[in-house]
Amino acid sequence: MLRARVIASSSAGNATVLEDGGHRILLDAGIAYPDLFAALEGRISTLDAVLVTHEHGDHARGVAYLLQRARVPIYATAGTWAALGSPSSRWARVIRPLEPVRVGAWAALAFPVSHDAEEPVGFLVASPTGKALYLTDASSTRYRFRDVTIALVEANHDRALVDAAVLEGRTDASLARRIRANHLSLDRAIDVLRSTNLETVREIHLLHLSDGHADARAFRDRVERATGRPTFVGGHQGSLA
Repeated sequence: MLRARVIASSSAGNATVLEDGGHRILLDAGIAYPDLFAALEGRISTLDAVLVTHEHGDHARGVAYLLQRARVPIYATAGTWAALGSPSSRWARVIRPLEPVRVGAWAALAFPVSHDAEEPVGFLVASPTGKALYLTDASSTRYRFRDVTIALVEANHDRALVDAAVLEGRTDASLARRIRANHLSLDRAIDVLRSTNLETVREIHLLHLSDGHADARAFRDRVERATGRPTFVGGHQGSLA
């Protein structure tokens, strides 16, 4: 059965593993190689592939080390590779938005998103037993999704909390504008989820919650009420205590 394990999900780093039987694929590599090595119990070479959404450090910090050491194909768009310095490695693979690719037992489709990066994408990743939606670091997407088993969707901030932080002087107004322009708010995340055929969705994971602009427990509860599906926050599987 398709399963998702969120290793890290914040502005400090992002990485998620999808597993199905003996097959594993990594979504983003935004943590240091030693931390990734430990999280994967030293079995990095058993990954079928790594899919990278964009070049920002909290999503691509570990890419250079993986290219040198892992001997695992790493897929990103041409724009992302250019922003990462166009590394010369036989493990660096270009993925084109809206062109499906086959990676062992997996089928992956990158789709464009709106974010302040060179060619950012989200991913639909299908295994023999399910399909995962991975949508993070995006202010919006014009696509709608179906047959999704696991939805991993950014819910970065609550607009009211951002406004309050600006008024109280805890958040600079320019940072607040960047947050609103480049990241999915809770309301937009719920819109994405409601536009998805929820009948097939088994679980929802909320990603990339912003420090000071999000309430993990409240976000989880609101999404569960809106969708009727079990919801987790970042790497928290169960209690948020």
